[in-house]
Amino acid sequence: MKAPFLYDLCKSSLLHDRAERWNRDMPEGSWYFYEPADPAPWGAAEAYQWTSRTSGPWNTYLLCYPDRFVEIEFDLKWTPTPAQMALAGERLGRDAV
Repeated sequence: MKAPFLYDLCKSSLLHDRAERWNRDMPEGSWYFYEPADPAPWGAAEAYQWTSRTSGPWNTYLLCYPDRFVEIEFDLKWTPTPAQMALAGERLGRDAV
């Protein structure tokens, strides 16, 4: 990581900026937010899943690796398998150049 002191600042911005944009004109009971998720299948240090207070989790994830952040969105009609999560992690995160 070239600038580790920026990691927490960038992560906080990614977690909160999307929520602020989505929730701007919604009643509080309907808000969306990133909820912590299991990072292991992705091979990530941390993982978050986009979630609605009313309809539950979506298939959008924010993955945090030591030197990068990846936001990945899958179709709502299917959930990625652990094998697909591992492949995405290899290609986009921990092994990406």
